Amino acid sequence: MNIYGHIKKANNELAVIFNEDNMKIIKNELIVQAIMDSWLYLNKFIKNVLPDWTQYFNSRLENIRAEELLITTDMVKDSFTQYERIIKEREVKSYINRYIKLMESLLTFNKPFEESCAICQGELFYYTDLVNSIVFKECSTCGTHFDPLTDKAIVHKGSQVRPSTRFELLNEGINEL
Repeated sequence: MNIYGHIKKANNELAVIFNEDNMKIIKNELIVQAIMDSWLYLNKFIKNVLPDWTQYFNSRLENIRAEELLITTDMVKDSFTQYERIIKEREVKSYINRYIKLMESLLTFNKPFEESCAICQGELFYYTDLVNSIVFKECSTCGTHFDPLTDKAIVHKGSQVRPSTRFELLNEGINEL
């Protein structure tokens, strides 16, 4: 099967996430499983284009636990718009970039319709610095870091950073269920 066949199968796996019933009630396990299933079709192609990201994402999927994710209805709705674009994409490199963006939007907590970067209006994603045990927001466009509670720009040079977990976000009072 060629790359276009693999892309089509990956898209079909991701379609489960955006089923009308699944968009009303967020099921982390279903989302993680759909992502893992789609990744099986794309892994060998993306590793040729972006080997560093592929290594990072493989590690992320191996260590991810669905109950640790905080996925909101707004995140899934925003990702649906990206999914609609991805299924129409015909150029492989553009597809790969859109796929990566879709994975970031689904697996890294953000508030797509509530907040944006004060500098460039880019999307803000929540990360945790494992060395200093702090949660911060990072703009996906300009890379500026912000304090999650005050929205003030901060200087952050953490070397061990990963997407924040549900526990960390709730512990910081960032999102209350």
